[in-house]
Amino acid sequence: MSAVGSARSNLIGGQAYCPTCRSAAAIITDHQQGNELCGRCGLVLQSRIISEEQEWRTFSNSDKGDTGQDRNRVGDKTDEWFDGSAGGTAMIGGDRALMRTHEAATSMQGRDRLLKTAFGNLSKIKGDFNLKDVIMERCKEIAAVLLESDQLKGKSGWKEMLAVVYLACREAGTTRTLKELVEPYPNVTVAELGRTVNRLKKAITVAKAGSSDGALANYGGTTADTPAHLVKRYAGQLLGGLGRAKQTQVEMLAADICVRASEQVTKGYRPSSLASACLYMALQLYDVDTRTTIPVSEIASVAKTSEGTVRGCYKDLRPLARYVVPTNVSPPPPKTIDQLSKN
Repeated sequence: MSAVGSARSNLIGGQAYCPTCRSAAAIITDHQQGNELCGRCGLVLQSRIISEEQEWRTFSNSDKGDTGQDRNRVGDKTDEWFDGSAGGTAMIGGDRALMRTHEAATSMQGRDRLLKTAFGNLSKIKGDFNLKDVIMERCKEIAAVLLESDQLKGKSGWKEMLAVVYLACREAGTTRTLKELVEPYPNVTVAELGRTVNRLKKAITVAKAGSSDGALANYGGTTADTPAHLVKRYAGQLLGGLGRAKQTQVEMLAADICVRASEQVTKGYRPSSLASACLYMALQLYDVDTRTTIPVSEIASVAKTSEGTVRGCYKDLRPLARYVVPTNVSPPPPKTIDQLSKN
């Protein structure tokens, strides 16, 4: 039997039951129609009830005959970095003072607005340089703590986020040079980014001293952009065609040369220039043709420097070959230091 209208269910011991057939086990709640009814006699016990389930707003594949599995929840997804400011209610018309009060109470907090801008810029940078997720998560940690301690002073633009990426990469040992980072961003110069990096280094020290959440507890400064770190990345980009075994040999020898060259070369070359010269030397020792197979111009291109700079640095490094090339390499390279070119 079906009843027209609505009848309130009765309660016995806190459990609802149908007042007509006295059944408690047959109470059915229809969340789609907003009704509560008796499954035995069909009496509508309540209508227009409020569902407490998750609200869904779209079924994007429903027009394709799918079962509606691709559904989207109402509101933004919860993000651990934000203070729960997702979602809200828009008020149209009405009392203007009430609208201002409502907007003040429900608008995204200032910190969250800055974080949203900062993280958006970080996502763009991640895509430009194919950064790993672990590095990006570290960037978010650093940016969040700096914003929380007011060390960014409301700045979350490209310079600041490039500097955060630079510091996070150095901390992880995945070095990125200043010149490399600014290349896709013509409005940011190497000098500007360098000044921003130095400012953020000091800000991190201040934030670390006042941080209570431990996000910077393990931050003990960043590892230097050493030539040994850089040469491994350059080798990874250039030596793939040599075969795995030879690539590893050249890379390890170049890194060893870099460590020794950093102590021997007194002229103030950039780490990228010194790394390029050391790689050039290692390639020669392993009898790789640096005119056709891996020319100096390709080394310079990967290092974001000029061919003349690479050759100039190598020219200063060449007389020190007996001091910078290790003698305990096993197996030894095919060529000796006496067979190295002079330029």
